[in-house]
Amino acid sequence: MLQKKDFESYVQAQLNFQSILDQLFSLYSTVLGQVFSRTSLEVLRKYPTPERVIAIKHIEIVEMIHTGWLTVNQTVFQGLLDDTE
Repeated sequence: MLQKKDFESYVQAQLNFQSILDQLFSLYSTVLGQVFSRTSLEVLRKYPTPERVIAIKHIEIVEMIHTGWLTVNQTVFQGLLDDTE
């Protein structure tokens, strides 16, 4: 079980991460929703910079984001591209 100090450190790490992410991808949490979800973290792992997002193929990101709705996936992809501008 997490101790209060450990929990506070965990929360602070998430806030620091969110702050850095906001500087790189200002709309990331808006586009992908839960920043710390498995899908979101996988997108960040594979495409850690705006330049990498711009360079990816559309189908690659659509296949990675498993929402089951192609139109939603396309919207997410377009949102990521728009955020890099």
